[in-house]
Amino acid sequence: MLPVLPRLPEVYDLIKVNLSFIIHAPRQSGKTTLLKSLTATINSSGERHASYRYLEALDGVKHRKDGIIEIENKMFTALLEEGYVDSEKFIEEFKSLPPLTSTTKVKYFLNYIRAKLDKPLIILFDEADRVSEEPLIILLREIRLGYIKRYDRKDKLSFPSSIALIGMRDIRDYLTKTRPEKACDF
Repeated sequence: MLPVLPRLPEVYDLIKVNLSFIIHAPRQSGKTTLLKSLTATINSSGERHASYRYLEALDGVKHRKDGIIEIENKMFTALLEEGYVDSEKFIEEFKSLPPLTSTTKVKYFLNYIRAKLDKPLIILFDEADRVSEEPLIILLREIRLGYIKRYDRKDKLSFPSSIALIGMRDIRDYLTKTRPEKACDF
């Protein structure tokens, strides 16, 4: 495997200036290998935390509540495995929060995680185009809202600095097909 940065320097440039991005390419073109290598490269630099999440298992989860719960589970599991959160302490703290609706949970979850870390957080969602329509739309809205309001009152990042959505299809085209009455706002 060739090093990631020389092959796709523009991706790392986007991450350095805290931008989110979409990568779409055909099956078996090296997307997952690229993401795993990019995650390792970012984490080894010591400047940022990178977390990789594989979302293919959400294919077929149609209901918004179930989809959001599954997305949260994927994020929590990845953060736990990567050593960013202490499971017992995090679960107790998160359970003590006021109840959230399924349309605000992802953004709040990401804000909460980011506040616990000492460096900016980059999240790489692999197979994002496999998430079913309703949960995908909620996920994209929450990412967009969190991104817009990503700085707290002290100008500190309170949301992941970059989020990447990776898949075979361009998420923006997918949204246009699922919501033909509205233009894509991501």
